[in-house]
Amino acid sequence: MRAHEGSVGRRYQKDLEGGDSNPYSIDLQKLLDCQAERRLQGKTQVIPASNPHVRNRMSHTLGVISLSIKISEMLTLNRDLCVAIATGHDMGHAPYGHLGEKVLRKLSGKPFNHNTFGVVTAQHIERGGRGLNLTYETLEGIAKTYRVNPDELSVPDGVPQEYAVVMFADRIAYTFADLSDAIKYGGLEKIPDIALELGPRREERAKKVIEALVSESRDADRVQFSEGETFDLFMALKKLMKEEVYSKVDLKSKIATLEDVYDFFDKLKDELDIDPVIATALLTDFEADEFVNDIPKRTRAPSFEKDMSHFGLFDILCDFKKSGKSLRNLDYTNPDLGWRDKAYQDAQYPLVTV
Repeated sequence: MRAHEGSVGRRYQKDLEGGDSNPYSIDLQKLLDCQAERRLQGKTQVIPASNPHVRNRMSHTLGVISLSIKISEMLTLNRDLCVAIATGHDMGHAPYGHLGEKVLRKLSGKPFNHNTFGVVTAQHIERGGRGLNLTYETLEGIAKTYRVNPDELSVPDGVPQEYAVVMFADRIAYTFADLSDAIKYGGLEKIPDIALELGPRREERAKKVIEALVSESRDADRVQFSEGETFDLFMALKKLMKEEVYSKVDLKSKIATLEDVYDFFDKLKDELDIDPVIATALLTDFEADEFVNDIPKRTRAPSFEKDMSHFGLFDILCDFKKSGKSLRNLDYTNPDLGWRDKAYQDAQYPLVTV
């Protein structure tokens, strides 16, 4: 298999943050510095944060980056592209992990997928709507990481194999890390026998799975993981995690929180000029909790400048107000990657370095 070289390009040709000839290194720097990435430290991975050592979306992302580097180097694929995708792959998550997605789908009656919303955020929400101007490959990789042929566990022909690297790195990272959290902070009393068959320690389990994945991928000349004893054990462990951990995490109280927060923003959508789904999705867990505690005291629209300026949403709304753009009618269900086949001019959407 061959590493992906070069790039289709960026939505807007001019990029004021040049200085590095590697397009994915530039993407990485933009992602590391963006607001959405910083908010990940306040969003649930699986277990609700009871102390600072419980993994959140940020610590999970760091794990995915680490495994993406290992796998891409072992397969001599484009490490920088893998790292950029891994860094941004969860930036579109709503509060409280996957629960947030489910609740927002139900409340809005529209699809809400964190991968799609991550691309929307990168292109249309960051920097007051100007966007990060990432490469097409990084954006497409973020959009497809979670749902790349989940049954076949490989990527379709014609797309960079690096997308599959991040997909597998994500699954390996969350399976073993979530297992550790479930044992230490609730959900499981001991390490399951299936996990012990893969190794006595988390690092050894991940190493064994990665080695099996790399061996099979080399034989197939494409990134895949679909056969063998290690694969069977890994899939059995994922099934056990779904049945014994993910389905039993108690987040019922957070459903009411999300519903109240959504209703709050729905009533103020015109005044604040923001879609209630987007407003809710942009909050961290802690902000959503504080909002719902504050809502009963509210008889008017909040003044973000005076009494809610400590919310990250305040920064975003202020940036949009300055730019003259709106979050009211932004289509959060469409990754908007059709620009690949269109000719865009710098003057159409001038970039400003922030």
